[in-house]
Order: sequence, then C-alpha cells, then structure tokens
Amino acid sequence: MIGVVGSSAGGVEHLRSGLVEPLIAEGYQVAVTLTPTAARWLFPRVNAGHARHPSWEGHLGLLRKAEVRLVYGEDVWALRQPQAAGIARPLPWATILGELLEMVG
Repeated sequence: MIGVVGSSAGGVEHLRSGLVEPLIAEGYQVAVTLTPTAARWLFPRVNAGHARHPSWEGHLGLLRKAEVRLVYGEDVWALRQPQAAGIARPLPWATILGELLEMVG
C-alpha cells in the first residue's frame, strides 16, 4: 500500500496518470488523499533565488539527515530565476515514481 497526498494546486490534475496508474501497473495498491496545502511540501517549487540563500545547502543537508528523499537537481527540476516562471512545466513524474519505487522496493 502506498499513500499519496495531493492538493488542488497545480499538478494534481496529472497525479493519476503520472503516479497512481504507474504504481498500480507495478502491482501496488494506492490510497490518495487530497488536501489544499500539500503541494507546498509535497513538491515545493523553488527558484534560483531560494537556492542562493546562504542557508539553502544546510536545509537540504538536514532533510537528507532525516532520510527525506529529495527529488532535486538541475536534471530533474532546473531552477529558474524569480519572476521568470514562464510557461508552466509538468512535474517530473518519472523521477518521482522512480524514487518512490526505489524506497518501497
């Protein structure tokens, strides 16, 4: 059983096709909970300004020390400059799914 928390913020409209259906295809049962604030911590959309903050690497280090799996890096989610969001990008579902399957496998 894998529990997934989603929100009504951007991206949830692809939760089924991007994560739930692939997990079911792998043989998992999936429980989905929707909450309006989960997107802020489920997949925070940071920008290059956040990453330049002097505390940024320390925050990431603490999360890793707590064994949080970070879906992070230029190859996964290239950080844009603040106010340069441009066209909305799809979430990196394949990477998120891969991390999740590695955790439970």
